[in-house]
Amino acid sequence: MKIYEYKKEIDDAKKIINSIKTLKYDSISIYGSAYNDKTFVDGFSDIDMIIMCANFNELNLDNIVKEIRSKNINFREKEPTIIRDNLCERIEFYIQFERVSLDITICGGLIPSKKELLKSAWYDSFEALIGGVYIYSKTIYGKIPDYDLFKKEYYPFYNDEIRNARLQIICKKLKSYNKKIEYNYNEKNYEAIDNVIKARKFFIKLLFIYYKKYYWTPEKHVYYQLDNYLNLDKEFKEKLSFAKGNMFKCINDYLQISNSFIEKIEKELK
Repeated sequence: MKIYEYKKEIDDAKKIINSIKTLKYDSISIYGSAYNDKTFVDGFSDIDMIIMCANFNELNLDNIVKEIRSKNINFREKEPTIIRDNLCERIEFYIQFERVSLDITICGGLIPSKKELLKSAWYDSFEALIGGVYIYSKTIYGKIPDYDLFKKEYYPFYNDEIRNARLQIICKKLKSYNKKIEYNYNEKNYEAIDNVIKARKFFIKLLFIYYKKYYWTPEKHVYYQLDNYLNLDKEFKEKLSFAKGNMFKCINDYLQISNSFIEKIEKELK
C-alpha cells in the first residue's frame, strides 16, 4: 500500500493538520488510488486524505481556511476552499511535497438520512462516498465519527426499499438521457461524446446498486473496479471501459448494454 512508501509525506501532512489550533478532529483516513497499488501511479497520482470531525458543524470554517492559508504550504493549484454541494460541506486543498501531493478534505459525518437517499439518487455520490471513505480506505488515526452507524445501516449494503427506489430513479433519468445520446449519435453530432461520458457515470452507479456493491469513483479506474468488484463478463467490461473501437462505436456499445440492463432492472422491479 502506497501509504507506507510515502510515510514521511503523510506524517508531514499530519503535522500541518495538528498545527491548526481551531481544528479538533476524530479521524484521519487515506482513500482513493493510494489505497491500492494497482491504481496508484508514482509521479502522477495524488494521495487522498480525509480528516473527519464529529463537531464539524460547530466549527468556524472561514477561520480554519484563513489559518491554513497563513502557513508555509505549497498548495499547487488547489488552495484551501470551503465547498458546499450535494455531497457535503467541507474544506479542500492540496499539500504539494517534492515526491507527491496530498489531496486533503476536512469534513464532518458523511452519511445522510435515509429520507435523503430516497430522493437524491441521481445527483448524490452516496455509493462512491461509502466505498471510498468507509470500505476502500485505511484509517491511520482515530475512528470515523459515524462508523458504527455505517456498519449497522449500510454494510454490506443498504436495505432493499432504498435500493429499489434508487434503482427506479436512476433508470428513469438514464433512459431519458440515453435518448439524447442516441439522437446525437444518429446525427453524427460530436455532442454525443460529451453526453456518453456523463451518462456512463450514472450507469456505473446503477450497476453497483443493482449488484449491491460499493465503488469509489465512477470516472476513472473503471475496468479495474468492474473487474474486481462485479461478476461481469470480459466483453461487457471492455465495452463499458470504452476499450473497443473508435468513440462512436463505444457510444453504440454503451447504448446497447445500458438500455438492455435498464430494461432488465425495470422488469424485475415490476
